[in-house]
Amino acid sequence: MSPPPSGGGGGTAPPVASTPRTYGGVGQDHKFLKRETGGDIIIVWDQFFRRTVWRVDRFDRFKTALWLPLEDVVVAKHEYLLRKYTIINIARGDVSFTDVVNAEFVGYD
Repeated sequence: MSPPPSGGGGGTAPPVASTPRTYGGVGQDHKFLKRETGGDIIIVWDQFFRRTVWRVDRFDRFKTALWLPLEDVVVAKHEYLLRKYTIINIARGDVSFTDVVNAEFVGYD
């Protein structure tokens, strides 16, 4: 399977992989960049300065509407679900319900 096409973020979301991928850059030092397609897709800058693409779970999409570009986020493996990740916005200090979303790693933009 080939990775999503790279680009400069021309406004259209990259195709979503049919099988979830594994992401090796979990941890801190990530920045939220933007949300696309109503929050279905978010773009996060990782610690290696790569733009990573995430498909947010359906029930969590509304939460990213409050996230601002360049806010600090942490990417962690989901506690129970294989190939799922939890993305936590830590920019405001105390983490609340709206700061935590579950997502699948799609690839790099």
